[in-house]
Amino acid sequence: MKKKVWIIVAAAVAVVAVGAALALLLPGRKAPGHANVTDIEWYDPNGTEFEIADLDMLYDVALLSYHYDFAGQTLKLTADITVNRGNAADWEKKAPAWGWVPITNFAGTFDGQGHTISGLYAKTFDVPTAMFVNAQNTALVKDFRLDNSLFLTSGSLGSASIAAASAGTYQRIYSNAAVRCNYGSAGG
Repeated sequence: MKKKVWIIVAAAVAVVAVGAALALLLPGRKAPGHANVTDIEWYDPNGTEFEIADLDMLYDVALLSYHYDFAGQTLKLTADITVNRGNAADWEKKAPAWGWVPITNFAGTFDGQGHTISGLYAKTFDVPTAMFVNAQNTALVKDFRLDNSLFLTSGSLGSASIAAASAGTYQRIYSNAAVRCNYGSAGG
């Protein structure tokens, strides 16, 4: 039992480290792309509803999720967001410009309002990967399309398009994403 707990703790630490490293490497990012959450002016930890309107704000959500769980808060997509262009099927051989760092420990509501997020790409080593990782029981993720995306992981901790190693409720989500895992769990 202790070994299993340490593996889970090690995986969580690895996800945080990967997130911080990718946040520093994202091309073309202005602040807060350097892992400085205090520069994210649109987010107020005491607020209840936030509109996510563009690529920078979507990446801000991922970055903020390493500091806040969004419990009792609703994030609403107000536009379609394209992260990477091109064909996700080609990204296994040549990675696109923008890597995705999962939204983690999410405990709020993510309402896509029928919009599309396309071009997510994540490749991890022995940590779970998806759009959301380690979402909590209170998480509600709904009403959006995930298109032209690729999630790859090695190891046994799993890979999925929407949520890996997560609890919560997921409603009316369309996923057109490729998911690959060397061994362990994989889901679309």
